[in-house]
Amino acid sequence: MKNIALLQHLLLALSLFALCLGNWSCSAIPPAPDKPLRIVQERSYQATQLLVSSERISEATIGCTASGVNILASPVTLRGALSSNNVPLMVIRKADPELPYSFRYRTEWHIGVSGGNPDRTVVYALPVPKGHCFKITQGYFGRTHTVDSPYKYAIDFGMPEGTPVCAARDGEVVGYRTDSNIGGPSTEFSECANYLIVKHADGSYSEYLHLKQNGVLVQLGSKVHAGQTIGLSGNTGQTHGPHLHFCVFYYDDLDRRQSVSVVFSSRSGVIHRPQAGMLVAR
Repeated sequence: MKNIALLQHLLLALSLFALCLGNWSCSAIPPAPDKPLRIVQERSYQATQLLVSSERISEATIGCTASGVNILASPVTLRGALSSNNVPLMVIRKADPELPYSFRYRTEWHIGVSGGNPDRTVVYALPVPKGHCFKITQGYFGRTHTVDSPYKYAIDFGMPEGTPVCAARDGEVVGYRTDSNIGGPSTEFSECANYLIVKHADGSYSEYLHLKQNGVLVQLGSKVHAGQTIGLSGNTGQTHGPHLHFCVFYYDDLDRRQSVSVVFSSRSGVIHRPQAGMLVAR
């Protein structure tokens, strides 16, 4: 009887351990990355056409390649306007009309198009609410804004979650995400940030990153003005704490992202070189 009781206790302990392990495994599942593009296949006996659309990106650069059996398909790059309607991306045809065909395709994309020529004379508004003071937690060439990265001129503003985020310059909203409620310090969260992208008249873009869930307060295609409240700060994506990541950038002729150093107006004067530790107010 003692052996039976001991065995029952052992089985119970193993069951509890398995339950805990199962719960841990669930919590360790990587969060879903951002997938704003929708690819539709219109397939026939002789060919397949790939169509792309998006509900929350209006301008993008999309590269597409295909490989497979008995196909003819050249790599393509789509640059320009997207919509919620299907936009033609690629046609994959049979090489031999009498034989079956199969294929796989791969896309790489980013919001925005090349050809920007940033106006270096523009003075930007701080992307913070008027009348409040915030600390810059990371400035140019910071720990994660290294000199060899496309974020070398990004700035992080320490902000509690839910703080109003303001447009730094006039422009048009060309992309956003607002559904994520996930954040953390590891790289598995790098594609889980809510964001807002605004295009300026000179072809450059401003990026507002780590917004809270449902924290985008403007619509795709909206015209925004410097100082206008456009979102709410948060802690989504790869972060070590609540903050707003702000960066101005453009894409060069080789589609490489290049960040831009900017000058800010502030309550205490013009800021030419934002650095960690600075207290700033609009």
